[in-house]
Amino acid sequence: MCQVPMSRNGGWRCRPRRRRVSPGFSILEVLVVVVIIGVLAGVAMPMYLHQRDRAKDAAVKEGVHAIRLGVQSWAVEHEDSYPPIAEVAHDRAIGHYVHRWPTDPWDDAVPMRNLGTQGNYDYVVDANGDGVDDDFSLRGFGTGGAPVIVTP
Repeated sequence: MCQVPMSRNGGWRCRPRRRRVSPGFSILEVLVVVVIIGVLAGVAMPMYLHQRDRAKDAAVKEGVHAIRLGVQSWAVEHEDSYPPIAEVAHDRAIGHYVHRWPTDPWDDAVPMRNLGTQGNYDYVVDANGDGVDDDFSLRGFGTGGAPVIVTP
């Protein structure tokens, strides 16, 4: 559409419209966007952090399962007698029965140990106290040192 008709050499032409230069976003618009992003981050971050803890708890469960299989394999080769506490470690007898000894999910550089603390396990032989090494208990500790798995 023509804004103003112009005569030139006997003909009529339209004057081209000038385009308005946009001044950009107002400070109010920017503040609204920042507030929305802050609210979304405030909702998403706790959910994200909770998922990380759940994943680490799952890694503890997986590690305790691998150690349990190693303990049971050792018992099969030793007349159904479970190993003493000192032998259930990555660098001891049971470590040879576990393909990859699990690491502490909160400190990947450290293998899981018999400490009964977060990211580690607690192994007890002769759990029923009858003086015979024919049973054991193995517990894994997750977030905050709470037991996440207990195996007979």
